[in-house]
Amino acid sequence: MNYLAHIADRVLGRPLLIHADKLHLIVAALGDRIGVVDMAIDTTELAAIFTDARRDRPAASRMVGETVGSPRAPLYQRVGGVGIIPVVGSLVNRGVAIGEDSSGFTSYESLGTQLDAAMSDPLVRQIMLDIDSTGGEAAGLFSLTQMIRNARTQKPITAVVNDMAASAAYGIASAATEVVASPTSTVGHIGVVMMHLDRSEAMKMKGVKPTMVYAGAHKVDGHPFGPLSSEVQGDLQREVDSLYGLFIEQVAAGRPKLTTDAIKATEARSYLGAEAMARGLADRLGTFDETLARLMQANRLNIQQGVRVMTMQNNELIARADHEAAVAAARTEGHTAGHTAGRTEGEAAGRAQALARVQTILTCPEAEGRSAQAMVFALESDIAPEVAAKALAASPTVATAAAVPALAARGNPAHVDTSAEQPRQDATSMWNDVVTKVNAENARHRRFA
Repeated sequence: MNYLAHIADRVLGRPLLIHADKLHLIVAALGDRIGVVDMAIDTTELAAIFTDARRDRPAASRMVGETVGSPRAPLYQRVGGVGIIPVVGSLVNRGVAIGEDSSGFTSYESLGTQLDAAMSDPLVRQIMLDIDSTGGEAAGLFSLTQMIRNARTQKPITAVVNDMAASAAYGIASAATEVVASPTSTVGHIGVVMMHLDRSEAMKMKGVKPTMVYAGAHKVDGHPFGPLSSEVQGDLQREVDSLYGLFIEQVAAGRPKLTTDAIKATEARSYLGAEAMARGLADRLGTFDETLARLMQANRLNIQQGVRVMTMQNNELIARADHEAAVAAARTEGHTAGHTAGRTEGEAAGRAQALARVQTILTCPEAEGRSAQAMVFALESDIAPEVAAKALAASPTVATAAAVPALAARGNPAHVDTSAEQPRQDATSMWNDVVTKVNAENARHRRFA
């Protein structure tokens, strides 16, 4: 009984974005167990309808792909790069675990959690909302639709009407990147309804007469123990009208090509697939299976052709050409900013680096016995110290040339060894060639760096 009272509290006396037939069914199912009688559905008919409404049939999206999450609380199905989130049953704001529970409810809160998880999954490149719902509560819907519109700027989101998206459920669908309806899908019913039950006559028949003690003129507006006054009914109508305007704005925000006037012109009607598409409520006709196959094929082509890359910052998929263009632009911008903003600092740092380079080359172990070559590398080229060290290590040292005569013997021509002059000239020529080749190689590296 407590559970029935909880359902009644969600349905009666509050604005709903739900199909009228579903509302009638819910109230009929509650019946006289909450004081509602004579709702034009007899007990045997009600049992069949209610059993059919609650029969345990899994949604199509729960039968494909890999389940992400725990078995008791699956977040979504993942197959071929597509994350599939079922939007099934009556929609409520909060209080329901992940997905549809045994009562047939799905909460906006749980759908938001599932969407967050799929958006964070690097293996999910597209998201499909598998929708089969008559709608539900107004509270909480608009936060979810805004979340979906934000998410679709990061990953494409396809809403598949499989096979009903009425009222709040269509509000969810309208926030997606595209809406796909099958030929038999029921789409639309964009409106707001509020039900008030006057139980005064039923209570009178039972000999019950309630007395309400309250403070504040409008504290008990809309209570079920008497008819609505014209003033209270006017207040409730204004609330419904205001919510209707917000609902229309949300749908138009998700579908810019659908004007608010066109949405109002539907007068909360429902349309089958082809007509829904003609009126701008859907983008294409297709079944769940056809749409899933199309999305998976698109993902396979993108991977095979290498036209998409994953950034490490936020797992966002972008076109490779866009990625490379962004990198090139960032590199150019960085060079420009470095030259403009830090020129003085850069020049000082450059001088310090140049001095350190010269000192490193002249004092490296490989420069010992090769000071002339080391001076050429340090002062007449811009090669890196490690390149200079390798070149010096491969060159002959001065010790391989003829010994220089002692000072006392320099005046005696007999002691002058002219044979050493030609090797010295050959060495100079050889090292000039080495310097030229090293400078050319270093310049080539700079061009491709």
